[in-house]
Amino acid sequence: MADFSKTMTMKCLFRLGVSSLILALGACSAQPRERVPAYRGFSDPDQLHAYLWGSGGNARLISAHRGGPGPGLPENALETFARSLELAPCIIECDVRLSRDGVAVLMHDDTLDRTTDGKGPVTARDLSGLRGLRLRDPSGKLTSFRIPTLGETLEWARGRCVLTLDVKSSRVYSRVLEALARHRAWGYAVVITYSHTRAEWIHTRDPRAVISASAGSPASLTHLLRLKIPASRLVAFVGTREPDPEVYRMLRARGIPAILGTMNHLDRRARRRGDRIYRELFQQGAQILSTDHVRRVARCLDAMGHAARVSSKEK
Repeated sequence: MADFSKTMTMKCLFRLGVSSLILALGACSAQPRERVPAYRGFSDPDQLHAYLWGSGGNARLISAHRGGPGPGLPENALETFARSLELAPCIIECDVRLSRDGVAVLMHDDTLDRTTDGKGPVTARDLSGLRGLRLRDPSGKLTSFRIPTLGETLEWARGRCVLTLDVKSSRVYSRVLEALARHRAWGYAVVITYSHTRAEWIHTRDPRAVISASAGSPASLTHLLRLKIPASRLVAFVGTREPDPEVYRMLRARGIPAILGTMNHLDRRARRRGDRIYRELFQQGAQILSTDHVRRVARCLDAMGHAARVSSKEK
């Protein structure tokens, strides 16, 4: 009888152990999937510049063009930005315009027709009217997502990612600089400009602002350098095709990060010839690629040994 009791006790303990193991495994599987960590926050523009430049100028970074839209994910939507950060750590490029009542909002086009269920100019509606609209994904499908303000976007991005702000109208720049100061966002937001005159104006107005300025040729870059904007406040946009190699040489000599736009032409080339195209663009001298294909560039970085930590989700 003693042996029988001992045997039954051992069986019970074994079953209890198996049950506990199953419960433990179930609890583990029920935990949320680990997400790709967001960028650490930067407290000042010098830290931001150091990040964009990298050790010895060897930063290899992705910028999600218009935030990385896709099926069910509109451009310039916070929900789309969050999804892009799940795919890979990336810079978020977004577009800024003004509402009729002077509030900075995210919108690429000057009209609402393509990207929302509204019609007409963005500037024809107050913020309250824009709030009532729903955003469309790239195929035109209506979503439940809404137009965010620049202020909301800056707060959302704090400690989460770096933004590049594509200012779509000259009269918007003052509001953008006011927003950077109000949210103290100099350490994680870059202001895009399209003329050296505008870049100089921004630096004069706020020397803390990091500026993306055009430098697609040696002559253009030479003119930019004459403005005496410190390298720590500059990112050079070298165009949407490979620049003259001299541009990269000049930028590297001065410690200015280069951003190359692969949207459209170069992204199409990568689709035809493979992701090695992105590797070659980095090797030629770009620190940042602004792309419509975040996951493909991230996969290339992983292959190069720059851990982009692509998630299993497709985009």
